[in-house]
Amino acid sequence: MESSSSTTRFKFRDHQDMDASALSDASSVISSLSSDPLDIGDDDDDYDGADDSDLQSMTATGIKHLCSELLELKAASDEEFQENIFANYSAFVRIFEEVEGIENELMKLKNHVSNQKKFVKELVDGIYVKLIVEEAEESVIEDSVSDELNSPSKLKAHINYVSETLDTLLSENRFDEALDIVEIEDENLERLQRRKGSSAGSLKLYNSVIVEGTSVLMLKLRVVAENPRTAAAELQQALSRICRLGNGHLATDLLLKYYNFRIEAGIHSLRSLKSFPWGVYIRELSKFVFSMISQAARSFVMLHGETSPYTSELIQWAQKETEAFTSSFGAYIRSISELSGGLCTVVQSLQFAVSFCSLLEAQKLVLTPYLIQQIHPCMEEALDTYIEHFKKVVAIFTASDSWVLGKYLVSGILVESCTSVFVSDRTEYCLLTNSGRKLMTLLQVHCVAFVIISRIEKFTAT
Repeated sequence: MESSSSTTRFKFRDHQDMDASALSDASSVISSLSSDPLDIGDDDDDYDGADDSDLQSMTATGIKHLCSELLELKAASDEEFQENIFANYSAFVRIFEEVEGIENELMKLKNHVSNQKKFVKELVDGIYVKLIVEEAEESVIEDSVSDELNSPSKLKAHINYVSETLDTLLSENRFDEALDIVEIEDENLERLQRRKGSSAGSLKLYNSVIVEGTSVLMLKLRVVAENPRTAAAELQQALSRICRLGNGHLATDLLLKYYNFRIEAGIHSLRSLKSFPWGVYIRELSKFVFSMISQAARSFVMLHGETSPYTSELIQWAQKETEAFTSSFGAYIRSISELSGGLCTVVQSLQFAVSFCSLLEAQKLVLTPYLIQQIHPCMEEALDTYIEHFKKVVAIFTASDSWVLGKYLVSGILVESCTSVFVSDRTEYCLLTNSGRKLMTLLQVHCVAFVIISRIEKFTAT
């Protein structure tokens, strides 16, 4: 923009003006010559000289004009160049400052990296020195403890102190502190046994105190775990302490017994309630039983991890609880009245059981095939019962039928899935007897039930 403004300040002279001035000069010369025509012939030589001088003056004038224009153009160009330099100088200075700032940031980054390297090196050296110091302190403490306990009197006093401390902590149910003391004193006993500087009687007494404290602690923890009113979080803490004492098998056994008691109590409580409508009882029962199995599996993983030698015990326990559920399921199915339309309730109950059981697969507990295997005899018995019931119903229909054909809407007889297949735009009615209409309705309902059962069995078989 600045260059354009500068160029606008310089304008060439108008060549038309220039030509006009030259023409005016020429016309003046011609007029002067024509004013004295009689002298033309006489002064021929004078006329030629004047003409040459006039042409020279015109050429000189044009050259002067051209030179002046060139000088003005040079001045304008120099001015524009200086203005461009001044205009771009600030941008150049700004870019230079930005580059300088980036260089400063790079230097700071290099210093930061250098400081971090130094810090990491100091940290590593400090940790290494700390580990060496801790090992040295442990060895010194071990030597000092061993030296202190080498004396029979000091060892006896220490044994009495440990016994009294454990009694106090256990009486106050301070299990974690008592467990820490048992672990520490057990290590001290092992050191003394390795050094072989103490008498056998003192070591035996020392060991008996530790064993007695461990036994009392284990007993108290077992009482907490076996209490059915113990909360799940408190149970988990007690079982973790038992595992610290080195008895993982007992912890697993107590865990499974605890959840077995809760499942049995829950089944009994649901059975005693009479407010459940048909089908809702199995839904609540399935939800409760398999959720308890899921909680037991989570607690088991918290105790022993994903891979544990006690996993087979958990699977066997889950299968036993599934059998208990199957027993309640079968009793409920057999209690459904034949006249209450119970086949649909049976199918719905089976769907509830399978769906809740399949949720355990996320915890790597695949119990659905085992559940179907246990339920299969009960389902066969229920189906046989309903087949016999259908035979009786059909006999009643045919015995009381007048065998008069009636005109019935197909959409009112067939279910929706069958209507789309058998019903066309033209066929809207069918001719059936009264017993035939009832039989069609029954067959459709129970065919749907049989299809659902067969699909569930195929799903579990795969």
